[in-house]
Amino acid sequence: MKNAALQLPFAERSELAKALLLSMEQPSEAELDGLWETEINRRIEAVQKGEIKLIPGEEAFARARAALRR
Repeated sequence: MKNAALQLPFAERSELAKALLLSMEQPSEAELDGLWETEINRRIEAVQKGEIKLIPGEEAFARARAALRR
């Protein structure tokens, strides 16, 4: 496959290279789903181990509003 791509005319190689680079900058939806699943599991584990202290949603929003007023 790589050798075939290298045999393409310059303009087509350039277009292919651009498409490949863009695909590396923006993960696919499936990749994003996998990354989020990993992060969610990491956070669940941290809560279960007591490494993270949960606070009520109302308190979280109050803190956020206070931070925005600063």
